Amino acid sequence: MRVRHILFTVIFLVTGILIVALGIHVGNAITFPLNFQSNVMPPGLMQGIYSSAIPSLTDGQTVPLLTTSSGRLMVTTEALNGASGTNAYRAAATGVTLNSTAYDLFYVQGSTTKTVKVKRILITLNGATAGVYSLQLQRHGAIGTGTKAAITPQAYDSRNTTAATCAVYKYTAASGAPTSPLVLGSQQFYLATTNGSVATVLWEFAKDNLPSVTLSGATDFISVSFNGATLTSNGTFDFEADLIEDGS
Repeated sequence: MRVRHILFTVIFLVTGILIVALGIHVGNAITFPLNFQSNVMPPGLMQGIYSSAIPSLTDGQTVPLLTTSSGRLMVTTEALNGASGTNAYRAAATGVTLNSTAYDLFYVQGSTTKTVKVKRILITLNGATAGVYSLQLQRHGAIGTGTKAAITPQAYDSRNTTAATCAVYKYTAASGAPTSPLVLGSQQFYLATTNGSVATVLWEFAKDNLPSVTLSGATDFISVSFNGATLTSNGTFDFEADLIEDGS
């Protein structure tokens, strides 16, 4: 009995060594080469494969863990390029005029083909005459009228050549009142003089496990608005909006 136990142990160990040395292929598993590099984790443990491009998968397909060219495991919280189906963008403008009677300053319009997730909005403002005001973050089913100019969202990753499918506009003249807006946030601030400090208003949804503000369809809008407040005099503002588009 003892001899049989020893023999079984030896056979098991030899079989394990052969599997590690030769590699096996089961289903979608990877076949490990005989001449694996000495600085790569030995087969039989967690494996990673280097690829200069992010693979584009369809339903049911699998892919091994990917590494950088130095063998480090590739981990990302955002898509790297258009092949993954999810893309990150930023839309920004500077020196936009504040109109004396202000509703919407700018807005993001949803997409007919992608789900748009608003992760962060930052606005900085100054005015010729100081005053205390409130800015609102609003959701609309129809945007207010007024002269506006398109802002092209720029991809975060230079490898992403896919244009954004959502639209971002800034108003270049006073906007009309939107129809029945839903207020998602409101912040009061002090609008400083041109030569003084700059007021900052920030909405950030990518921290503290907060959900994104999600736009579904081309009739879904989110805007930053003074909600019809009369400004004592014109000033200027800058803004940036961080956006994610995916196929969800």
